[in-house]
Amino acid sequence: MGQKVHPIGIRLGIVKDWTSTWYADSKDYPKFLYTDLKVREYLQKILESASVSRIQIERPANNARI
Repeated sequence: MGQKVHPIGIRLGIVKDWTSTWYADSKDYPKFLYTDLKVREYLQKILESASVSRIQIERPANNARI
């Protein structure tokens, strides 16, 4: 029996790129992750008929770019 791996997880950095790029301290990580997920959920709902294939979120140290 073969080992099962996640197809996107195995290709990250090789074929596909990360969909979120940000760094957070351990105390801020849950807040940033929750915000990231909520922004994606909102944009997917609003842009449902716009055929957006990917949402890339970058959060540099002082500001965010979507």
